[in-house]
Parts: sequence; structure tokens; C-alpha cells
Amino acid sequence: MKQTDEHLGGSTTGETGEAGLRTGRELPPPPTRAGIRGAFQIRTVPYPWRRATRAAISMGLTVTVGALVGNLSWALITSMGAFTAIYAGAEPYAQRAVKCASVAVGLSLALGIGTLLAGSVWGIAIALCVVCAGATFFCGAWRVPVPSAYFFILVGAVGTGMPVEPAAAPFRAALVLLGGAIAWLVSMAGWVVNAHGPETRAVGSAFRSVADFLASVGTPSNDAMRHQATIALRDALEAVTGGELRWRRTKEAYRLYLLVQEANALFLCGIQLTLENRPVSPLLAQAVRTLGARVGRTEESAPIEIPTITYDTEVRRRMAKHLEAAVGIAVGSTPIPDGGEVPEGRSLGNELRGAFRKESLVRPATMRIGVAVVVSTLVAWALGNPRPYWVPLTCACVLQGATMVASVHRTVQRALGTTVGVLIAGGILALKPPLVLVVAAIVVLQLIVELLIVRNYGLAVVFITPLPILLIELGHAQMSVAALIEARFFDTMVGCALGLLASLLLWRRASSSRVRPVIAQVIYAVDDVLRSCARPGVKPPREVSLSRRAALQAALINLRLVYDSAINELPNNGIALESLWPVVVSTQRLGYLALAMTGVRGERPQVSDAERATLAHLVRSAETGRPPIQNVPSSAAQTAFGEEIASLRDGLVTAATAL
Repeated sequence: MKQTDEHLGGSTTGETGEAGLRTGRELPPPPTRAGIRGAFQIRTVPYPWRRATRAAISMGLTVTVGALVGNLSWALITSMGAFTAIYAGAEPYAQRAVKCASVAVGLSLALGIGTLLAGSVWGIAIALCVVCAGATFFCGAWRVPVPSAYFFILVGAVGTGMPVEPAAAPFRAALVLLGGAIAWLVSMAGWVVNAHGPETRAVGSAFRSVADFLASVGTPSNDAMRHQATIALRDALEAVTGGELRWRRTKEAYRLYLLVQEANALFLCGIQLTLENRPVSPLLAQAVRTLGARVGRTEESAPIEIPTITYDTEVRRRMAKHLEAAVGIAVGSTPIPDGGEVPEGRSLGNELRGAFRKESLVRPATMRIGVAVVVSTLVAWALGNPRPYWVPLTCACVLQGATMVASVHRTVQRALGTTVGVLIAGGILALKPPLVLVVAAIVVLQLIVELLIVRNYGLAVVFITPLPILLIELGHAQMSVAALIEARFFDTMVGCALGLLASLLLWRRASSSRVRPVIAQVIYAVDDVLRSCARPGVKPPREVSLSRRAALQAALINLRLVYDSAINELPNNGIALESLWPVVVSTQRLGYLALAMTGVRGERPQVSDAERATLAHLVRSAETGRPPIQNVPSSAAQTAFGEEIASLRDGLVTAATAL
């Protein structure tokens, strides 16, 4: 490693302890409701070429395999299993194997249920309700990112729109499972080349997010960058502990785990740096960012430049120690032990149980989409459509937006994208192309969809729309091209209207009603972490300390998610939500400070009994909305933790008077 002459702290005055604490830190601006322009916003994120390529190759192979038997319908059904490859994300290959196999089974069940119950309008309604609600619940509980439940819903809808043959349900489901098996092989192929590729990328991303957080110290964006770093660190830890370390301890796997630990330690030191009145050298963030780039390149010999650390505070000495340790591990100069104690990986069972908690947004989203697809199916049938799969499909797509504003965005994007998409599908059908061109068209469409969906859903819908139309109509066309375009356009408008209506009427304040309970959950989790470390001379079991810290981290992430969602609900109590913003900020700062004070190994924090008693009182105030009566002890207000408790109490008083 190489040291530069710039100091990490930018100051060498030697101030220590609480003298450098910042009082009255600036409150970041509250999140604002996204306007209609949000539907047209193009996100500046990298194109997911890996996922898009996997999806396109899987689609091409599955259609080709199906076509080899000489039956176009079988080929198209098999291709629906290729959607499995879309769900291969940043998880390690051990998790990906299970995840993709589960997705393949889920897609197969979705088509099988749709085929089995497609003989009547009530059967279609029940089938789509089961598929939509089930996919929404499991994808929400297990935090499956975009496209989340969409392709399960699409395949279930396609199953109800195909020729009615209930006896063919097992065979069609088997064809989808065959396509899923092919996509599984494609998704797992990278393991042969780089067995630790996903974990390495996740750890590198965590270091970059920590670097962004450190660079934001002292700026209004610090709270937002801290939130993003927390998510990246959680994802990196889940990737590392969910990979090879689940069954064996190789040096490379354990090296990645040690790097995550050091990244987390740097993050916790950064939280404490935000309490000091001195600037942080930009070279510190640059060194951490360089670490992220070197995680997967141990053979590179160029030294990593890190700033000279001024050992004027305890937190800076700890940061120096962790920075040097991370550099040593990253460049390969530090020997990696054969193995050590590693926490258990992500528990899907715990996450399923968490989805049933009252603070979770998964339950209302599941119930909303279940009710809406049943109603939309019956409405479409009442309007004279004997095979009403497109209306509930569109309605379900609109409801993939978690709030009313998000549903408005989805409606605009779906309406405009479908208008262009049905014209593309109509053009392909009108040409009556040979099978080889059909395969090429579907592959290209799938590739474009995966490249665009992370940037703007509306652009992706243009190329998503032709897929179900081609999968249903090719091989057994039921109407002319002109009639098909007209029917799909009309069904889209009806589905969008019903989706908007469902967002407006069903559990419309699900997020707003959960803001206070989630605040209380975070405060309680803070107290839980402190209690696990409070007894002098008694160190809690490591698994207990880690589980409680993980629970606090999850509650902190959920708090921001729920508040951001509440802001975008219509209608909402804007005054009450605005008054709660300082409470949300103080609660998050208190939670992160508790994590930093207890450290990565659960050290005993210097928190008085009076401070902890005040926390218990604030939990009740957050839950009930009543102003807290108990004051923060004057002795407690002299510490950083006491300052945050006082800020939280003041915020709760103000919020209570605003109601």
C-alpha cells in the first residue's frame, strides 16, 4: 500500500472526545412526490448486459428446442420457461441454482393453473387471483427485484388465453419446466468461468457505496448515501454468506467475507465521523473506491494510495486500522486463514414470517392485486370478452406500482407502450413469418426488454407487449390482425382504468398508516441492540448480537422505504407526513449511531440507564402519536447518543401537535 501526505481529517488540532461533536446537524430535504414527469424519466443506470444476454440466449435455445419437434405451439410454450433466466441477478451461484429452479417451477405452475381453470370466467378469475397474489407475496417477501412478479403473472395470463384444453395442463406445464431447465443451465454457465463472480461484484459494489457515503460527510446528501451504503452492505453480506461458505470454507470465499467485514467497519467509522466538526479528506473516499475496483483483481501489483491518518481521535485510529486491513486483504498481502466463524446466511423462512408482520407492505399489496384481478376479469367478461386475460394482466401490471402515484406512472407507461407494442405485434403477425424469423424476433424482443426495463418501464413495455401476443396467437390465431390490435388496445385501456381504481380504493393508505409503527419498531430495535451489549463483563453470544444488529439494519431500511412510499400515496395527510420527516431522520441517525457504537463485534456501548429508559418512553409515543412527557436527562444530552434522543423527542412533540 502507499500513503499520501494528505490527512484523512484535514485537521491536526488533537481535539478528542465529545468536543468535536456537531450539534444541530442539518436536516436533509424531505423526499417529494414524483409528478407525472416521473413516468418519462430515464434512469441513468448501467445496461444489464449479463442478464439481458442470458435471457436472450435462453429464449433462443428454448424456442429452438421446442421447434425441433416440428410443433410451433410447443416451441412457444417451451419458450416461456426461458423467463427463468431473467431472475438470475447478483446472488451467488449456490443461491442462483435454488432461485432459478424455484422460478422454473413457479412459471410451470402458473401456466398449468391457467390452463386447468381456463374453461370458465370464474375459473380464469380464480387462476389469475392465485397466480398474481401468490407471485406478489413471495416476490415481495423474498425481495425479488424487477421484474418481480410480472412474468409469473404474464405466464398465468397466457395460460388462460390459450385454447381451452384442461387435460393438456400437465403437458404444457412440463414444456415450461423444460424451458426453465434450459434457462437454468444458461444462468449457471458462468460458474465454470468464475465461481465467485457474483459475490466479488457485490463486495466491490459495497465498497463503492461506502466510498460515496464517506464523500458525502458534511453534505445534505449524507443521510441518503448512508441509506444506499446500508443496502449495498446488506446485499454483499447476503451474497458472501449465501454462497460457497454455506458448505465449505475456501480461502477465496472467506477472503470476500473478511472484506465485507472491513467495508462494514469503515462504514460504521464513517457514521461516527459525521459527528465531528472537521472535514474528511476526499482521498479517503477515493482509496475506498479503489478498493472496490481491486476486490476481484488480486494479481494487480499497483499500490492503493491511502491518505495519511491523523490519530487525533479514537474513531480515526480505528478507521486507519480497518483501511489498512482492507487494503492488505484486497491486494493479497495479508494471509487468509483457512476459515473462521461466519454467520448464517439469509433465512427465507424468516423473511416469509416478516412479510406477515403488521409493518410489512407485502400483505396489502398481495390483497390488493388478488381482489383487483378477480374484479377486472369479471368486468372484462361482462363487457363481452369470453377470454378476458388481457384486462387482468394489464390491471396487475399497473398494480406493480406500490402507490397511487406509481400506479399512475405505470398506467401512462402501459397505455403508451402497449399502443406501440400491439402495432409491432400486429406487423409481425401480418407478415406470417417462417419459424426461424419468429425465433429471431422473440430473442431480439427479450434482449431489448431486459436492457430497457431498468431505465424506463414504458420503453420496455413497447417490446414486452408483443411477447404474450405472439406466444398466444402464433400457431392458433383466433382473430384477424386488425381485430387483434383493436381488442388489445381496448382491453389495455380498461385494465389501466381498473388498476388505477384499485390503487385508489384498496388499501390506499397502507404506507401512511405504517410510518409510526415502523418508527417505533426501529426505536425498539435500537433498545434491543443496546440491551444485548449492556451488561458489564458479560459478552452476548455472537449469533445473538449479529441477529439483533441485522434486525435493526432491516428496520432502518424498511423505515425509509415505508416513508417514501407514504409520500407517493393519494390521498395522504401531507401535513402529518411532513411533520414526521424530522422524526424519521432522527430515528435513522439514532439507529445508525447505535450500530456504530456497538461496533461490528457487539462492544458494550456507553449508554446510561436513563437514556435507555427514555427510549422505551419514546417507543410508546411513536406508536400512539401522543407527545412524550418524559424529558431527556440533562446528563444524557451531553453525549452524541443523548443528543439524538433529544432530537427524536423534540420531533415527536412537534409531530403530535401537527395532527
